[in-house]
Amino acid sequence: MKGKRGFTVLFAVLISSILLSIGIAILDLTLKQFTLSSVSKDSQIAFYAADTGQECAMYWDHVNDQTGATSTSSFATSSASSVSNPPSTMTCEGSLIDTTTAGVGSYLVADSNDATTTFWIHYSGGTSVLTSPCASVVISKVSNADGSIATVIQTKGYNTCDPTNRYRTERGLKATY
Repeated sequence: MKGKRGFTVLFAVLISSILLSIGIAILDLTLKQFTLSSVSKDSQIAFYAADTGQECAMYWDHVNDQTGATSTSSFATSSASSVSNPPSTMTCEGSLIDTTTAGVGSYLVADSNDATTTFWIHYSGGTSVLTSPCASVVISKVSNADGSIATVIQTKGYNTCDPTNRYRTERGLKATY
């Protein structure tokens, strides 16, 4: 009888080990799926931030440029342009873009007939400005050989504005017209 008791304990330990291994594998799989889900959500937030920034820039570019005249554009078109910054009353996503603190600026690229305007859009949704989604918007006005002006809007959306956040996700869009 004494030999059979040892076998029962060994059998119980073996079954417990197998069940523990299966439980750990299921837990590991669940944690990986949770991480993948979080990354997907952050990517989607960053993409929509970029898309919203691009739509906002396109709207403000067209709202003051209905005649096609370069002098009425919301954004700088050249060094001779009378517009050096986006309009101070610009709103995106229902929020006023503060052109004095939003990192707004215009600068020249390539030659005196080209200009680039850049600004940031901070969206609501986080506990602070750093934890909220945001987008960097760059609008370039480039003179073509035929004298027309091409517009290139590049936006980079972020799920969080905190550059030190290791889970910060960036997605970008580019439109040319």
